[in-house]
Formats: sequence, structure tokens, C-alpha cells
Amino acid sequence: MVPSSGQSAMPRGIFFKETLRDNVDPPRLEGWGKKGAAIMADHLQESAPKHAVEPQDLNAITASMFEGHIGLEFTETKPDRVQARVTMNPVLRQATGVVHGGVYCSIVETVASWGGLLSLDGAGHVVGVNNNTDFLRGVRDDNLLAEGTPVFRGRSQQLWRVVVTTADGRECAVGQVRLHNVYNEDTAPKAQTVAPEPGAMR
Repeated sequence: MVPSSGQSAMPRGIFFKETLRDNVDPPRLEGWGKKGAAIMADHLQESAPKHAVEPQDLNAITASMFEGHIGLEFTETKPDRVQARVTMNPVLRQATGVVHGGVYCSIVETVASWGGLLSLDGAGHVVGVNNNTDFLRGVRDDNLLAEGTPVFRGRSQQLWRVVVTTADGRECAVGQVRLHNVYNEDTAPKAQTVAPEPGAMR
């Protein structure tokens, strides 16, 4: 899940800029912070398309985080679709030899969370409030692929669906993650005031 400690989210246009530039270990950065988080690496041009973040940049950021420890690598990182792969490793299996269910839940939450974050385009970050993942097939040796797409994106919440398959396309888990949008102070949507109808209680 994308980290959050109630701090302001990343400024638009940089993604853990200090991490990539100074080789800072990402886990040492607490929360998002005003200077610690962002969306693009230094080498991306300022004229890059909106939402642009390359998979290799995100992989460089997450290599020493939870994503890296379970062998997850992003292959597509767009605000409307996030794809990733997980290389099979014995530590991902449970006692019976199949992939542990927690691995599927983690893949689903990770893909959905980064998709939700990219959708906000620097206006804030997301926190997960519900993860519902169904396990469809036991997997032992196959690498895993995941694709996340938005089901709903509203002002305060997002709902993402993630499908996890084997390399040959067999579905092994399907999950949905509900995300809460946490906006930066300067980008928070303004609440609308509706005037009461004549004679209505005030």
C-alpha cells in the first residue's frame, strides 16, 4: 500500500527525486513528505506528457521496498492501467507448495494503489480502506502477471479491479481495492454549498 502518515503528498513532477539523485534508501523516507515523494525521475523532461512515469523508474524506486522483496516489477504504469509481473520464488509458497494467498492480496493492493496514485496526477495520494481478493487457482511454479484497471474514480474514493494470471493467461486471483483520496491542501476539491429551498428547515 502506498505509504501515508497524514503528511502532504508529493509535489507534481518528481518521484522520490532525492532517492534517485542521491541514492537514498527509500525505506528511510518517512511518509510522503513535501520533498520526499513525487511522480517523475530527474531525467524525464519537463515537457513529458501528463501522468508520464516509466515502469523502470517506478521499479528503481520500489526495488528495496515491499514490492521488490516479493519480486514484483511494473511493466506498464498509466493512470488507466497498471501492469506488473512477479517472478516465482520459493519464499512465496505456503506449506502445501502453492503460492500463499497473502501474495495475491499483496499484488492486488500494490497494483491498485499505484494506479490510484497515478490517477491523482500529483494532487495527493491514496490510502487503502478495503481489499477483497478471491483465489481461483493454486499456482506452484508459474510466474504471475497482474493488470489493474479503475472501476470507479470519484472525488473522495476510487475502486480498482486487479486480475492476476499465470504467464499463459490462466486466472488465479481477482481482487478489488477501495482507495481513499487524500489531497494536498492546495488541490483539495472545494465543497459546494447548496442554498436551502424556501420554507425548508435550516
